[in-house]
This record gives sequence, structure tokens and C-alpha cells, in this order.
Amino acid sequence: MKDKNDRIWCHLLMCNCESAGENLRQLIDSEIARYTQLSYANPKAVVPWFPKALEDRFNADTGSARARDLRFTTILGSIFFFLTTVTDFAFVPDIGWQGFWLRVMALPLLIVTLTVGPSMKPTGRELLAAATSFAAVVVSAIIPCLSSSPWALLSIITPMFVIVYSNTTLGLRFSEACGLTLLSCTFVTAAAVFKLGAGDSVAWSIGVLTWIAGAFSIVANCWIERSSRLGYLLNTRETMRLSVLAADREKLKTLSDTDALTGLTNRGSFNTRCLEMFLDPSNSGIPAALMMVDVDHFKQFNDYYGHVAGDTCLRTVAQQISSVVRGRNDIVARYGGEEFIIFLLGVTPAQAEVLAERICASVRSLDIPHLNRGDGTEIVTISIGVATAIIESGASLVGLIEAADRALYDAKRNGRDRCEAALPQAA
Repeated sequence: MKDKNDRIWCHLLMCNCESAGENLRQLIDSEIARYTQLSYANPKAVVPWFPKALEDRFNADTGSARARDLRFTTILGSIFFFLTTVTDFAFVPDIGWQGFWLRVMALPLLIVTLTVGPSMKPTGRELLAAATSFAAVVVSAIIPCLSSSPWALLSIITPMFVIVYSNTTLGLRFSEACGLTLLSCTFVTAAAVFKLGAGDSVAWSIGVLTWIAGAFSIVANCWIERSSRLGYLLNTRETMRLSVLAADREKLKTLSDTDALTGLTNRGSFNTRCLEMFLDPSNSGIPAALMMVDVDHFKQFNDYYGHVAGDTCLRTVAQQISSVVRGRNDIVARYGGEEFIIFLLGVTPAQAEVLAERICASVRSLDIPHLNRGDGTEIVTISIGVATAIIESGASLVGLIEAADRALYDAKRNGRDRCEAALPQAA
């Protein structure tokens, strides 16, 4: 399973974004299935791990939270570790404050863990935390060996607590927890045997109890980390699902706002966006212009060249108009049939007329043949009606459109392939 998932990730890195996202979803689904459908016959199905690429992503996504939690639990564990000095006066009264100073020997490693650890790479951070825990185990196991008190071995409870604390509350990663438990249980058992002798049954009993505590805490660590990783997988899958839904909604919105033939904004979206600009208080007092654009003698073009050629002509004209109109707040839309509409914000009447002339010239420069016009011109041209107004409480988008439409009618009546300007009556 591990090799298979690693091959999936290698392929994922070579695919495009859409394919990579699909492969990532498949890998996450595979991991969720592995974590929820346990097979105790296969140890790899029980042990918490991820394929390398997913492990890297897991560490990147949870790294800051993990560093924060590790710092807090290390501080908490350090407080409890030094508080066990109180028990020395009952279990090992003959060594006095020596136990405290032995504990202080672990302080430099604790300080490094708290200051440097959070900025280290995940593996280094976990190994440093495990090393700090092992240092606490070593100090706690050495203290009873230095005492001749008959109660000294009772303080062997302390390293057991350190092992359990490290595997559960501190929450070392499973691999580091296994290493810590193996070394710590071996050291504590060796300390008990050193203290009492290899033939003493109490020493070996202490060793057995230590290994039992270590085994229980390792099982707990395994299930805690499995739950954490499964939660991460489920959250990541849900986040990806919501991201896909949001992208689909955005795509549907774009499709619903876009004219299928030309790729321009459609009429409904144009009206909505223009009304928003008219109603926006921050636009009050700003000049605006509206242009109605019509492809001259387009019916004759369709009759002569066919509808497929007519559609191509409209797309070409639409792209040319868009290339000329480039303002951030400008809107170019297909209004219907061979008509286009343009809204310009922050444009004076003089600027609007200059831009309209430029648009006419730009379409004319395409030299699209039109041999069925009947007016002596043999290329596709456009006519434009321009209307301008100041956006204010009395301004009307409808009035601006009607004024531009009247100006367009004048441009057609005066010979086409031209622009005419008019002031809106209702603006």
C-alpha cells in the first residue's frame, strides 16, 4: 500500500493542476479508507503514517499548531518534573537537594526545546522533544540509585510518569514515541537492577511494570495520532470539496453572466453591473458614458455569407472592441443580435467621442469583406451612438441607454460607419 501511494504521488507531481487535484482526492480517500477499515493482520494498516508527499503536506498544514502545542505541553511537563523534587524529601531524604540539582541538569535541553524547537523542521523538532523527555527519564531513574533510603525505589514512579506523559500529553509522533519508550524502559529496568542486583525479584518486577506502562502509553499514543491524522484527512477532503463547489459556482456564475457566442458580458449581467455603479454612493459626481454599437448591414452579411460566417464576424468584432476598451471599470457586452453596448466610468464627453471614433476605425481596419452592403462600402463597419451623464441621484441608466440608442439611429441615418453623440433626456 505504501509503495502504491508513493507512486500515485510521483505521478501527481507531473500532472496538470486539475489532474493533480483529482489524484490528491483519490489518495486522501485511499488513506481515509485505510484509517477507518482496520486490518490487524497488517501492522502497516494500524500504525499511523502517510506517504511522503502527504506527510510533507500534513506537516506544512499543522506545523505551526504542532509547535505551539509542543511548547505548551513541554512547559507544563517541566513544571511537573521539577515539582517531583517535593517527593525526594519522603523517598530519598538522605540526598537532600541533590535531586533538584540533578533535575536542573536537564534544564539546558528544555530551554533549547522551547526556544529552538518550534523553528526546526518537523523531524528535528520531534527528535529534540523525545531527547528532552529521555533526559528527564534518565535523571529521574538515577536519583533513587544515589540514595540508601529503604523508600528510594518508590521514586521510580517518576520516570514511568515521564514516559506516559511524553507518549500521551506531549503527544510525540509515533516513531519517536516508540524510540523513547524502548530506550526509557530499558534504562529504568537497568537502573533498578543496578540498584538491587540482578538476582533481586523486586528489580525485575519494577522492570516489568515499567514495560507495561510503556506498552499502554504506546497504544494510547498510536490511537491519539491515528485520530489526529484521520481528522486531518477528513478536514482536508471537506475543504477540497467546498473549494470545488465554490469553483463550480463561480464557473456557473461566469457562464450565466457571459454571452456564449462572443464571450462578452451578456445583457442581464451588463444591466446588473451598471445599476450597481449608478447606485454606488462613491461614484456620485463621476462622469459616465454609454455607447450603443451596431454592425452595419449585418442581415445582408448573413444572407450573403451564411450564419456560420456571421457568427465568426460577430466574435471578431467583439474581440476588437474589447481590445480597444480596456478601463478597469469599463463594461463591454453583447446587447442582442448584432448590437453591442459599452459602459465607461470616469470618461468625459470629449474622451467618449474620441474612443468611439477609435473603435470605429479599429473595426474598419479588420478589413472583413462585406460585398452585399449595397452602399458602395465592401468591408464590415460599425455605427456607434454615444450618450454621457454625471452619476447623481437624478441620473438614470435607462435614460442613458435611450439617449445612446437615439444617437445610434442618427449615426445610421447619417451614413453609417460613424459615431454620433447625444445628451440623454433623463440623465
